[in-house]
Amino acid sequence: MYLFAHARTALWYGLQKLSLKKGQVILVPDYVCDVVLHPVEALEIRVVFYPVDDCFNPDWQRLELIQQSESAHALLMVHYFGQPQNIGMFSDFCRRYGMMLIEDNAHGYGGNLHNKPLGSYGHLGISSPRKQLHTNSGGILYLSGQEVECPQSEFEEYPLTASDENPLRLLLRSLPVLKLLFRRLFLTQPVYSDPSTFPEDHIDHFAADPDSVAAIMAEDWPHHASKRREAWKAWSAFVLQYGLLPVWKEPHPESCPWALPVYAKNRSERLRWLEWGWRNGLSVFPWPTLPESILQDDIVSNNRWHRLFCIGLDTLPDKKLVHNANTFFAEKHVH
Repeated sequence: MYLFAHARTALWYGLQKLSLKKGQVILVPDYVCDVVLHPVEALEIRVVFYPVDDCFNPDWQRLELIQQSESAHALLMVHYFGQPQNIGMFSDFCRRYGMMLIEDNAHGYGGNLHNKPLGSYGHLGISSPRKQLHTNSGGILYLSGQEVECPQSEFEEYPLTASDENPLRLLLRSLPVLKLLFRRLFLTQPVYSDPSTFPEDHIDHFAADPDSVAAIMAEDWPHHASKRREAWKAWSAFVLQYGLLPVWKEPHPESCPWALPVYAKNRSERLRWLEWGWRNGLSVFPWPTLPESILQDDIVSNNRWHRLFCIGLDTLPDKKLVHNANTFFAEKHVH
C-alpha cells in the first residue's frame, strides 16, 4: 500500500483529479487551519469562507446566500477533531447546486459513519493517520469513495532526516508522554496568546516513508478508536469539574477523535489551562493557526480561537492530575 506523506499532499493531488481549474471557487469554513489553504492556493483555486458556529456547524442560511453569489464549484466539509459532520445535509446542498463535496477528515482517521470510513463520502476526501500515531508521514486520499494509492512514479519517498531517525526521537514518538515531558524540560513555552504563533511551512510533496506506512497498516484501528473515545470521556469529565465546556457532550460512537476541544469562559482562563498543560508535560494546545485573512477580518473566529483549547487523547487524567490542577489554580487565585 502506498500512502501520501501528508493529507495536504493528498488534497493537492486529488483536487487536480477533480479537474478544478484556476480561478474556480471552493467554499471553506472560516474556522480552519491555514495549511488547508496551501494546496488550494498553489493550484490558484479561489477560496471563499463560510461561517460556522461554536459547535462548528455551518450557518446554512449564510452558506446558501454565499453560494448564490459566488456559484462555487466545490464545498469543503471538515470533520472537526474527528467528530462527523452532518454529511447528509452537505451532500444535499452540493447536489442542489451541482457542486463537488470535499471531505476533510484529517483529524479522524479510523473513524466511521454507518460503518463507512469518514473521508469516503465526498467526491474527494482526505485523512491523516500520522496525526493519530505520531508517525513521520502518512496521508490518505479518497476519490468517489475509493482509497487512492500514491503513485510511485510521481512522488519520491518522504526523506527522513538524521533527526527523524535518531533513537531518542523514535522513543519519544512511540511514547507521547515522554515527548511532552521532554518538550517541557528543554523548550520554551509558546506564546499562547498569539494566534500566529504556530504557523506551518509550505511543504514539498512526497509519498509516505515505509516505516510510517508499516506502523499505520499494523495498527488495530477499531481498538485505537475505542481507546481514544474513552480518553475523550475521561478528559471531558475532568474539565467539567472546573466549569469548562467541551464542544460536544460525547464523542460520536464510531469516531476516532484526535483531541477533545474545550471552551474556557474567557481568554485569561484559557491561558491558565494552556500554561498548566505545559508545566505538566501534557498535550494541551490551541488550534488552529487561522488563515491570515481570517486573523485580520473575522472577529467571531478570532474570539472563538481565544476561548478554545484542545486536550490530546494519548493519555488519561488521574487522581494526581486532579490534585495538581486544584493546587495550581488555587495558587493562581491567591496570586
